[in-house]
Formats: sequence, C-alpha cells, structure tokens
Amino acid sequence: MRLDPELNFENIPKWKAFFNRQAEEFGVILSRDVEFAHKQLWYRNHSVISEEDGKIKLDFSKVDEVGKGLFEAPVYISVRNDAPPFECEGGVMTEYETRKDFKNYCIDRNKGQSIIYLKNKQ
Repeated sequence: MRLDPELNFENIPKWKAFFNRQAEEFGVILSRDVEFAHKQLWYRNHSVISEEDGKIKLDFSKVDEVGKGLFEAPVYISVRNDAPPFECEGGVMTEYETRKDFKNYCIDRNKGQSIIYLKNKQ
C-alpha cells in the first residue's frame, strides 16, 4: 500500500513477479488463502517425511494425535520431474500444479501414513 492510494496499482506487476519467482522454488506452494496456509503449516510441523529406496513416506501419526481426528485436509507435496510418482498408498494423489523443474501434488489421505512410489531418476 502506498501513501497515495492512486499509486497502489503501480506495484502490482512487481508483486506478481515476486510471487511467480517464489512459486518456482522447490517445496514452495503458494497458499490460496489463510486456511490453506494454516493446514499446510500444521502438516509441516507435525508430519514426518522421509525418502529412501525410491519411496517418499509421509507419517501423519502426530497430525492425528495432536488433532485428535479433527484434522482432515489434503496435504500438498513437491516432487522433482526427474523421479515422478507413479503410485500412492494411503491416499489419492492428483497433480495440483506444474512448475519448471517439479510438480506439486495434492494427496487426499485416508490413513495415518502415505507412501509415494517414484520412478527411477531419468
């Protein structure tokens, strides 16, 4: 916001460019709104994520323990294009958005953990 409100729209292209740059950072998913941001922060703070042997394991036991079953929201993750996912156990995974070097996926989880299987790096 500018001191002179008539100049506020001059900054819109700069802000748009800033957010577009941020969206190209691996692991950054721009929030649609405050509720989206809060839920993803909850997952970030209470999930355990590991990757090994071509699998990404998402453990939501703390999310469920702390949330006491009240927290049912999809989780979003970033996966690099050189090892795309081909299967997801413990939830339904859909492509959310495509970036230059990676894609963001939405997982509607249905268990306390999800395992994502990745294709071999190309």
